[in-house]
Amino acid sequence: MPKKTEQDSSTAEKILQAAIDLFATNDFTGVSIKDISRRSEVNSALISYYFGGKNSYTKKSLIFVLICLSILLII
Repeated sequence: MPKKTEQDSSTAEKILQAAIDLFATNDFTGVSIKDISRRSEVNSALISYYFGGKNSYTKKSLIFVLICLSILLII
Protein backbone atom coordinates (compact mmCIF):
# COMPACT_ATOMS: atom_id res chain seq x y z
CA MET A 1 0.00 0.00 0.00
CA PRO A 2 1.46 3.41 -0.98
CA LYS A 3 2.36 5.90 1.74
CA LYS A 4 0.28 9.04 2.06
CA THR A 5 2.20 12.11 1.08
CA GLU A 6 1.87 15.74 2.11
CA GLN A 7 0.22 16.39 -1.24
CA ASP A 8 -2.39 13.69 -0.49
CA SER A 9 -3.20 15.37 2.83
CA SER A 10 -3.37 18.79 1.22
CA THR A 11 -5.73 17.55 -1.51
CA ALA A 12 -7.99 15.82 1.00
CA GLU A 13 -8.06 18.96 3.16
CA LYS A 14 -9.00 21.11 0.16
CA ILE A 15 -11.86 18.75 -0.66
CA LEU A 16 -13.10 18.67 2.95
CA GLN A 17 -12.92 22.45 3.29
CA ALA A 18 -14.86 22.94 0.06
CA ALA A 19 -17.49 20.43 1.22
CA ILE A 20 -17.79 22.15 4.61
CA ASP A 21 -18.17 25.57 2.99
CA LEU A 22 -20.81 24.35 0.56
CA PHE A 23 -22.79 22.32 3.10
CA ALA A 24 -22.82 25.35 5.40
CA THR A 25 -24.85 27.29 2.85
CA ASN A 26 -26.74 24.50 1.04
CA ASP A 27 -28.54 21.34 2.04
CA PHE A 28 -27.22 17.87 1.25
CA THR A 29 -29.13 17.57 -2.04
CA GLY A 30 -28.07 21.06 -3.07
CA VAL A 31 -24.38 20.16 -3.26
CA SER A 32 -22.95 18.01 -6.02
CA ILE A 33 -19.56 16.43 -6.54
CA LYS A 34 -19.09 18.91 -9.39
CA ASP A 35 -19.73 21.79 -6.97
CA ILE A 36 -17.11 20.48 -4.56
CA SER A 37 -14.73 19.81 -7.42
CA ARG A 38 -15.04 23.39 -8.67
CA ARG A 39 -14.76 24.90 -5.18
CA SER A 40 -11.72 22.81 -4.20
CA GLU A 41 -10.12 23.04 -7.66
CA VAL A 42 -9.66 19.26 -7.53
CA ASN A 43 -10.65 16.78 -10.23
CA SER A 44 -13.97 15.14 -9.33
CA ALA A 45 -12.44 11.67 -9.75
CA LEU A 46 -10.09 12.46 -6.85
CA ILE A 47 -13.07 13.12 -4.58
CA SER A 48 -14.21 9.54 -5.06
CA TYR A 49 -10.61 8.32 -4.71
CA TYR A 50 -10.13 10.01 -1.34
CA PHE A 51 -13.64 9.73 0.11
CA GLY A 52 -15.58 7.13 -1.82
CA GLY A 53 -18.65 9.26 -2.44
CA LYS A 54 -20.95 11.98 -1.21
CA ASN A 55 -22.16 10.22 1.94
CA SER A 56 -18.61 9.49 3.05
CA TYR A 57 -17.22 13.01 2.69
CA THR A 58 -20.36 14.47 4.26
CA LYS A 59 -19.76 12.35 7.36
CA LYS A 60 -16.07 13.22 7.41
CA SER A 61 -16.88 16.92 7.01
CA LEU A 62 -19.25 16.80 9.95
CA ILE A 63 -16.74 14.94 12.10
CA PHE A 64 -14.08 17.53 11.24
CA VAL A 65 -16.40 20.40 12.20
CA LEU A 66 -17.34 18.70 15.48
CA ILE A 67 -13.69 18.16 16.37
CA CYS A 68 -12.93 21.81 15.67
CA LEU A 69 -15.87 22.93 17.80
CA SER A 70 -14.79 20.63 20.62
CA ILE A 71 -11.31 22.14 20.56
CA LEU A 72 -12.75 25.65 20.68
CA LEU A 73 -14.91 24.74 23.67
CA ILE A 74 -11.89 23.40 25.53
CA ILE A 75 -9.80 26.53 24.92
